[in-house]
Amino acid sequence: MTRGLLAAIVLAALLRTTAPPAGAGAVVGCRDEIVSLQGMPQTISNCSDAATARIGELLARTDAAYLGLIRPGDRLMANNQWVVWIDTHDAPGILRGLWPVDADGTFLGVVEPGIAPDAAKDVLLVSKGYGSIYAPFGYKGLHVEVWKTAGPHSGIADECAPVHCFYSVPNGEQDANRLGSLEVAPGYSIATYRTALVNNLLPRTKTCWTCGTTTFVGLNGARTELVWEVGYVMTPDTFTVRASLGAGTDVTLTGAAGGLMLILNPACPAVPRRAYPGDDHFAHCDADQVSQRSFHRVSGPSIGAGATVSANIPVEGNVADMWAAEHRSLHPDEDRLIYQLDDPSPMTFSYGERSFRMTVTPGSYATDPGAQDPYVTGFATHFNATPRALGFDRKRRLSGLSGIASVDTFIQPATGGRCPKPVCSLAVGPNRGTLVWTMRLSHGGAP
Repeated sequence: MTRGLLAAIVLAALLRTTAPPAGAGAVVGCRDEIVSLQGMPQTISNCSDAATARIGELLARTDAAYLGLIRPGDRLMANNQWVVWIDTHDAPGILRGLWPVDADGTFLGVVEPGIAPDAAKDVLLVSKGYGSIYAPFGYKGLHVEVWKTAGPHSGIADECAPVHCFYSVPNGEQDANRLGSLEVAPGYSIATYRTALVNNLLPRTKTCWTCGTTTFVGLNGARTELVWEVGYVMTPDTFTVRASLGAGTDVTLTGAAGGLMLILNPACPAVPRRAYPGDDHFAHCDADQVSQRSFHRVSGPSIGAGATVSANIPVEGNVADMWAAEHRSLHPDEDRLIYQLDDPSPMTFSYGERSFRMTVTPGSYATDPGAQDPYVTGFATHFNATPRALGFDRKRRLSGLSGIASVDTFIQPATGGRCPKPVCSLAVGPNRGTLVWTMRLSHGGAP
């Protein structure tokens, strides 16, 4: 991330910062202080009005803390809307903890009694995995998927055929050079991290020699590494995540680039199911848990006009219900999704009828659009993946239901009449620029 781009993000965030409510105490500003977590001192960048000790009390009763996932050296941040945990041990600076609070540090989300009676439930997937509890790459709260081609039926094959290659962040112990920079000033706190993405397909074979490696061979034949960088910018009242994709050599790809995706926590604890020997899926949740404790109600200005809404999702005005009472029978391969193209309108997510609502405002662009073929930006949400991917088993009466969901920003090459070539592609590199995705996260307000 260049200093110019970083400054622009900070300035934009500062301009959005709102004044403290009437009667509120003076804003202290962002400062690095120490909290005790599981008996160990931890540094937290506290931009909130609340005392750091109060933020520490909340952190100590989060689901992540009860599970022993937060470790010394991980990055902790807080402001008047969020308490944040960034994993620097088992992921290269990946956002894994997001707990909603008010300016007093009071937790506003739901608890997870399956972990502890007072466990503050993470908005994001607190565990690791998606269709499986084992995830060698990605799937840890914030996720990345960069697809080399548009799929096995696109007419363009790669070394991963008959499926197609996608690249994501590595999991496992990380080294210090993943850290880009830390900066704390009275008006903001910034943390940046970078890593080379890994071909998510395993194992490495004679035909797929890039599988499980950081080597990326572009469709133009150039060989390099895809370098992903993420920055977290927090002010007292705003929290923005920015990710970018670049490369040391100019390379092309025809698949979609999902450079910034959030995996939302399921409705019950993301713990192993163990329904039979070798079962590696998450435990399933019952219909009532999903109704009350999953993000299935989605609202936004484009929901009723412009967004594409799949079947079995009723829409009333600008509100869609992905788990409506009249549509609680999921086909094993059903993917309930909402998406909008070239539309940066926000989406707001709520736990059923509960009052808490999270708003995600997306952004996607290329730093050098003149060096790109025509492209399309997208913003989407998928509810419950597909039951089959989550462990549906008719014979064993396993539903494949958990209420897990994703919120995706992506960029993909234009097709049809918008593409002046037989096939358009994306490109990154020294002469082609970078691809960039942003999400501004906030909460409050009615849908």
